[in-house]
Amino acid sequence: MPYEVRFEPTIAVLLPCYNEELTIADVVRRFRETLPSAAIYVFDNNSKDLTALRARGLSGIAVFRHV
Repeated sequence: MPYEVRFEPTIAVLLPCYNEELTIADVVRRFRETLPSAAIYVFDNNSKDLTALRARGLSGIAVFRHV
């Protein structure tokens, strides 16, 4: 079976964060503006605030919570 040849690189943005409740939405927005086709992954590193909740409220990103 032939494989698909891609001429455009696939980009993933990995955002480690800790207590970024106030800024996570703006950071994600700026990455989307700059890299509209990139996959965005937020890694919440056991934040004590609402970082993970705020990130989950954004569409089109994956959120992973490390405890």
